[in-house]
Amino acid sequence: MQDELNERPSIVRLKNTLVGKIPYTPNSAESKIFLLGHDIGDLLHIYHFWRQRFLHPVVRRYHAPRSVRNDPLYVCNKAKINALRHKIEVGEDLSAYLSRRAHNNALDIRGYRESKSFNSSRDQMLICEGFYHLHLAPLPDRTNEVLVARVDVEVFEVVGVFTHELFLNDQVNLKYTKYNQAVDRYLARRMPEGGFYVGGAGGGLQNLAGSSFTTTMWQIHCRKILQLVEAWPDGIDGFTIKLYDLLFSGRKLRYVDPIWLVVDDGRLLIRDRKNKHDFWMETSGKWRGEPYA
Repeated sequence: MQDELNERPSIVRLKNTLVGKIPYTPNSAESKIFLLGHDIGDLLHIYHFWRQRFLHPVVRRYHAPRSVRNDPLYVCNKAKINALRHKIEVGEDLSAYLSRRAHNNALDIRGYRESKSFNSSRDQMLICEGFYHLHLAPLPDRTNEVLVARVDVEVFEVVGVFTHELFLNDQVNLKYTKYNQAVDRYLARRMPEGGFYVGGAGGGLQNLAGSSFTTTMWQIHCRKILQLVEAWPDGIDGFTIKLYDLLFSGRKLRYVDPIWLVVDDGRLLIRDRKNKHDFWMETSGKWRGEPYA
């Protein structure tokens, strides 16, 4: 079933779309062929491993505790931080504040081929610690200072502001004491009676390949959907016709033009371009559908 799934035209198209978006180095024909040779599940994993570096643009509450706001590094960069804070609170895209590697060098093909792991490509702070780090000015500008935060769908909580000495050879500098102290204060706020997080201080958790468990579970979810749909009579076309019947009061269609698509919020969609509808399966197993503009 694995080889058959990867040979289906709709899956071949999805694989080409994913590889076209992933910023890998070296950016060569050989690298592209190598990636396209992966099973669609593995390729979805690589794609999500990269995309999890980005923050989905939604309105979030910004929180910086007093100890952080009183830090001289925070105070002297307050104007830049306030500009970033405004974007967070109104739900603007923060991609330009991320590391250049997220945009240009997210997957080291040579390192991945040699080690069979993502260790040379991972954002250690995010995967292991569970924290995002952002520069205080958007690209193409960069700042020596970076803001570290724990981010969920509702809250952007600042852990601290640090100089770029926080990193050593693209890894967290374990001797940078200011960061260690800030993490201790963060943990004391989150768990005043003691305890611990599974994984890093911010809830990060990696697997043996140096990727995240979140990515692994997302990959499994998506591959199950692909297998279900592609095994349907007439594949994605037949399944899409059936979805209209199920979700829209017995709507009967003869012609559809569906493709697989992964959108920035992490959903794997069936997008019917002829009738302008998106369909997706929720983690509960229930299918949803809605028109798109």
